[in-house]
Amino acid sequence: MSQPSNILTVMEEPAPARVAARRWTVQLLGLLLGPVLVYGVLIYRSLHSTGGGGSGWGSPWYWLYATAYYAVGFAGWLFLIYRFVCRQPLARLNRRPGSFRSDLLAGLLLLAALLVLCRAFYWVQCTIFPLESSGSVEEIHSQAAVNPWSVLMVVGPYSFLAAGMMEEFNRVFLLERAWALWPGQVSAAVMIALSTLLFGLCHCYQGLIGVVNTAFFGLLLALYYYRFGRILPMIIAHGFYSAWVTVEGMLWVVAYGQR
Repeated sequence: MSQPSNILTVMEEPAPARVAARRWTVQLLGLLLGPVLVYGVLIYRSLHSTGGGGSGWGSPWYWLYATAYYAVGFAGWLFLIYRFVCRQPLARLNRRPGSFRSDLLAGLLLLAALLVLCRAFYWVQCTIFPLESSGSVEEIHSQAAVNPWSVLMVVGPYSFLAAGMMEEFNRVFLLERAWALWPGQVSAAVMIALSTLLFGLCHCYQGLIGVVNTAFFGLLLALYYYRFGRILPMIIAHGFYSAWVTVEGMLWVVAYGQR
């Protein structure tokens, strides 16, 4: 004779729909506490930036602090949320398999594409829709260019860790989790557009021209992630691109002065 089932145990087991709803809520909470919060803080700081840095921008210690602030503070926070709230391993950020060698090559190719496409977009934008820019970027370049150690900090650790690593981690965190929660072509397009807008608004201190051009830059990277699904090439390309335009900006202000 078969043993009777434990009715109380069966009744206490959570229903599949309840488990799915709980997991969806946790992932949504991770999105809000992670990239949404970080984008909000960055946009707030950008909107309230006075554009003044005094002599701080010429000090390598300022750039060391700024690198730690973004790379350790923001990226560290994102890691904690992704790993312990969303409970996802960092490998999940890569939607397709790959290797370091292939990622390095892809990063360099992506860098070349970004340089060509962003320059073309900037030329079209300046020709058809001329916009005003802020002098804060030129001021940063002019002050940092005075100290060679500051130059090394900006084009090295700051470009690759604060700009490349932190910003791409934030972008990919937002896209990967959002696409997992809301799969489909419409969701993919909406989240790419949203990430583009948020990234552009993080550069309000550069003026409208900075918002537009960085948004286009972010759009290209979001499309790359949608197509190829690898984060390391994005970090490599972003880091080298940031270093490239920084050196270019410093050479400009040294040769022609601040505009």
